[in-house]
Amino acid sequence: MITIGTYRVKNEGRWIGESLERTLQVADRCIVLDNESADDTCVIARSFGSRVTVIEQPPGTPFNEANDKTILLKAAVQEKADWVFCLDGDEVLTLGAVNEAREIFYIGAPGIYFFRIAYLWDHPEQERCDSLYNEILAPRLFSMFDQKLSPISYRTTDHTGNMHCGSLPNDYKGRRRDALAVIKHYGYLFAADRERKHAWYNASDTAVGRAREGNYDHII
Repeated sequence: MITIGTYRVKNEGRWIGESLERTLQVADRCIVLDNESADDTCVIARSFGSRVTVIEQPPGTPFNEANDKTILLKAAVQEKADWVFCLDGDEVLTLGAVNEAREIFYIGAPGIYFFRIAYLWDHPEQERCDSLYNEILAPRLFSMFDQKLSPISYRTTDHTGNMHCGSLPNDYKGRRRDALAVIKHYGYLFAADRERKHAWYNASDTAVGRAREGNYDHII
């Protein structure tokens, strides 16, 4: 069984090293699609050698989350992936998630595995748990050996650049399974990052998209 980790990233130099290190404890290889990072994201990713492939988008490539995820999944299929870990650059598997993934692979039960995302807030040992953060489950691991997707594509959305297109491709059919372990999310750790992302989403997304997301006020 071959497991591939996929990442769509931009300026994740603070977290990508820890994330890749942990993912590579359970994945055979990782593929990182970089969208013009201005920091050391690509340098760090390439430091893992042949186990990490970095795809750099040409300058000026239009923002399109669905297209980027299609590129990543096609690359994983070319690597003959039986399982795909679809992660963000600011997400890190806990040791519990690594061990549970190993157990999943050993058992071999196909499907979509949802992990609880722990949003770290103001301190690396502090998690936000109120409101919608109380129980966020997200599909992060899915089987491919039981799928025949042709063509591979991700859904379009009414958000700018097909944001929030999801982790699963079109026409994916599989049983939902809830994992017990947790994935840490670092992207909202610092207030300055939360404010910057809140402003970016509101400036970038369509009026319809912003309304659906509640003007992204949950970020701050």
